[in-house]
Amino acid sequence: RYELWNFIPFSLFEQFKKVANLYFLVLIIVMLMLGNKSPINPTTTILPLMLVVLITSAKHAFEDYSRHNSDNAVNRKKTILLQNGTFVPSFAQHIKIGDIVKVCDDEEFPCDIVLLASSNPDAKCYLTTVNFDGETNLKLRHCVPGIGKVTDPAQIDEYSFTVECDRPNHELYKFNGKFTLLSNIALPKNISLSLENFLLRGAQLKNTDFVIGVAVYTGDETKMAQNQQKKRIKVSVVDQKLNEFILFMILILILGSTLITVLHYAVGKTNSLWYLDSSFLVVSALSIFVNIASFVALLNHLIPISLYITLEMQKLWNSFFIDWDLEMYHSLSDDPARSNSSDTIEELGQIEYIFTDKTGTLTENKMKFKKCVIDNIVYKKRSHHIESNMLFGVENMPEKALEFFTFICICHSAEAQIKEPLFPGQPVFYKYISPSADEVSLLDAANSLGIVYKGEVDNYIYVDVGRSHKKFKILHVLDFDAKRKRMSVIFQNEQKEYFLACKGADSHVLPLSISAEIRDKLAARIDKFAAEGLRTLAFGYKMMSQQEYEDVDSAVFFKLPKQNKIYNAQMTIVDREEEIEKACKLVEDNLILIGATAVDDRLQDGVVETLHDLRAAGIKVWVLTGDKEETAISVSYKCGHLSSKMVLLNLSEKKPNLGDIIQNYCNLISTGAHEYALIFDGATLKFVLENHKKNMSYLFSKLKTVLCSRMSPLQKSEAVKFVRKFVPGNPITLGIGDGANDCSMIQEAHVGIGVMGQEGRQAVYSSDFAIHRFRYLRKLLLFHGFNFYSRIANTILYFFYKNFIMSFPTFLFVWYTNFSPTSLYEDAELTMYNPLLTSMPVLIYGIFEQPYLKQTLMNRPEIYHLNTKNYLMQWKFLFFWVFNAFWQSVVIFYWCMLVYNNGEINVPDQYFTYNLFGTMVYSYVVLCATVQIQLMTRFWTLHAVVTTVGSIIYYIIGASFISLLYSFDYTSEVFSSKFQSYYVFFNMLSYPHFWCGIVIILPIAFFPYLLFSFLMQFKTLKKVNKMKFNFFVKEMPPTDENGIQHYNRLKSLD
Repeated sequence: RYELWNFIPFSLFEQFKKVANLYFLVLIIVMLMLGNKSPINPTTTILPLMLVVLITSAKHAFEDYSRHNSDNAVNRKKTILLQNGTFVPSFAQHIKIGDIVKVCDDEEFPCDIVLLASSNPDAKCYLTTVNFDGETNLKLRHCVPGIGKVTDPAQIDEYSFTVECDRPNHELYKFNGKFTLLSNIALPKNISLSLENFLLRGAQLKNTDFVIGVAVYTGDETKMAQNQQKKRIKVSVVDQKLNEFILFMILILILGSTLITVLHYAVGKTNSLWYLDSSFLVVSALSIFVNIASFVALLNHLIPISLYITLEMQKLWNSFFIDWDLEMYHSLSDDPARSNSSDTIEELGQIEYIFTDKTGTLTENKMKFKKCVIDNIVYKKRSHHIESNMLFGVENMPEKALEFFTFICICHSAEAQIKEPLFPGQPVFYKYISPSADEVSLLDAANSLGIVYKGEVDNYIYVDVGRSHKKFKILHVLDFDAKRKRMSVIFQNEQKEYFLACKGADSHVLPLSISAEIRDKLAARIDKFAAEGLRTLAFGYKMMSQQEYEDVDSAVFFKLPKQNKIYNAQMTIVDREEEIEKACKLVEDNLILIGATAVDDRLQDGVVETLHDLRAAGIKVWVLTGDKEETAISVSYKCGHLSSKMVLLNLSEKKPNLGDIIQNYCNLISTGAHEYALIFDGATLKFVLENHKKNMSYLFSKLKTVLCSRMSPLQKSEAVKFVRKFVPGNPITLGIGDGANDCSMIQEAHVGIGVMGQEGRQAVYSSDFAIHRFRYLRKLLLFHGFNFYSRIANTILYFFYKNFIMSFPTFLFVWYTNFSPTSLYEDAELTMYNPLLTSMPVLIYGIFEQPYLKQTLMNRPEIYHLNTKNYLMQWKFLFFWVFNAFWQSVVIFYWCMLVYNNGEINVPDQYFTYNLFGTMVYSYVVLCATVQIQLMTRFWTLHAVVTTVGSIIYYIIGASFISLLYSFDYTSEVFSSKFQSYYVFFNMLSYPHFWCGIVIILPIAFFPYLLFSFLMQFKTLKKVNKMKFNFFVKEMPPTDENGIQHYNRLKSLD
């Protein structure tokens, strides 16, 4: 963010963008221009402002130094580059496009690389992309054909080649390129490059000694960097409201100073005092400006100068509570919750919309085979509970099931690794590595049933079916891509029969069926699986005669490049997926549908309870997922996001009359007859947001539950941005996810939450806060968030109160000084008030205060809703605190006036009337400000007691020192010894009326506040009970088992 040379100007610029800091800077300039006509010493403002600027600059320096160290750790990460035929050590920051890079096992790739060679004899490597998508399974990548086994640096250095590829883009799972070899070597000249040859920056090499590749994207052009949007500067609504409050106070200050100036000229001529210079009454533009500026300077403490630094310290300490919370610590991975930024920490207490990813955030992202349908019969895997149609092993397995699981072992992209047994005599077992977690779960299920995929060697796949050993010759593979959403394998069995096996998403496999009847039956079964929240894959095949295979081979896979349709499609960089789909359609047709699988991605612990309490807190929850709609709906029911009482409104299909449907939904919701949930997909999102913005903003503002399927990463971000900007009331949003595909959503929301995994998550680096489990969000919001906002909002209001109660007596005082700019307080007293006497108690309040006990906030989530819409920062509360300060100032000032007799203190031999009066007022002000913060405190700690007592003791010591420091000055004719402060504080303490005033003033001064607090408590209790009742009646009916439990819990709390 900063460089060494620009830190000072840029940091100062950032600080003086704040209204209060800029105001005080201008005020200091005006006070210096006034010179000796300034009613107070400019030092009383310069010193506090310097303290605020220095501390804030130190915070900026510390945070930027930490960012610099993080950047430097990445840039200075050691790597190995090929130079002059030798691999030499270097740093990641020196990598340029076209450099040859060597990466060793367990190292992260420093840039985006095309894989040229590998230490693996099969010219392949394994990597993990856990930093991007949270998937811990290993993924396979292949070297460029022909040179994959060439690892000698001198030989590689002799190669001359070019790489053509897409321009830098954000699509993590798409790479199209062409490798052209220019050297005179007997290797293919043009080679198609795809994702299987591509290594992403940030991914980690696994189970491979080393790989060698060519850098194609570096720095900001890497796909990881392209997915990291430039962080939006987030300014909390509290900070925005604070600026409005300060501008209002500045306006009041200027208007008040102008009023006093007018009265100064109007009254001064008729009631001139002997000690005032007659030049003060001369009316001119300059004198008017000087007088207004003098009064602004005199009352400048109306604006709280130390507020910003106090808030910075409070936010920093509050963020530590997140890091230190043992209930949000994940012991298995040794990961505590983490606060990456404290700037918007108070927003955690005002969340109105939550946008959450599904896979890996709500679920475990660990796939487990549950059941399958074969020949329209549903089979389940063996378990402890014996059921009908249960699969126990190959011995009792129907022929169709054997065929089905054999196809599973053939049609996949997984690799098999042999794992030695732990004890002698035990059989070996196989671990499968695949880019798809679904494939691993299916192969494991087949393995457990006795159908074991043992690996591939020289284009032959070996499968054990029970005690028989089979091999299949792989002829052609049509890889999975995002456009086709299926993969196919053409193979030959031991009987020399030709087959095409195909698997993929049901929406892209079922239409290829040769039989409509079988297709419809299988579709119905798949829909039932999806309704149970299971992820499904459909399988089909077709037998091919030798002539059919040769026709396909010559038409689609012909060896000559110009006639090879697949090859030509793969060599296309632009629209490659579309061209491949056209070519594959010539092969993938007339399938016999054999069945479908269903795997389960189980929910994380505590997700149901967390979503329930978030809804009870009045938070609207959106689930955004890339899964198909049926699966998304089922999982939403499973986790409690959707309930059986809700009426589902579906916009997933783009219909000609979509606008009319949206309007009907708006009319339906306005009746409030039922609880509604909206469902739509990514394809519909852009259309409706562009063409029906007004109606969609209305729908989003009224619906508590929204489910979005088939969403891309950028579409997730667009959904958040639309709600943040166009939904009425500009609600506070929270985005939570676990992978790189969630980064845009996380950064777009007001508050971004990254979900950590065992090896970290890319989303964590883009987030404001990081947690390990979704259930931790409950405490983060309901307890920490509620307290953070309450502390900070009340701190702000208290600061305006304590500055107003000190400044307003001066305003009253000028009415008795012929409206002349005369300070009521000593300069030292003004300097001490904010930074030394009254800041520590409120700082401790802002760190440790808890309006409610933790168990109350966690068990009654309805309380959270009290703070939404920036409730505590409403103008009515500011006006009350201003009135509270005004009332207490009037009580203090006129009590002090009461104990005087015609301006002279009613004590024999006491002459220090002016300074004694000011010191008495100041003492009462400090006492009231200290008592006020204690009346606000509900959670007493040792820190609060120490700072309260310490502030009073510190004032006594400071005031005593000032009284002893001052000496008599007889040189001035105007200000004689009668107006000095020597021994004034001690005289005040000896005066009995001062002690009587403490007993009399405090009850009178705090009566309005105590009455207001009682009424607010009564109103709050009534509001919370109403919310609790509405939630129970509307969303958790008594017939619902969960509703009964919830009711009993609330009843016990009452």
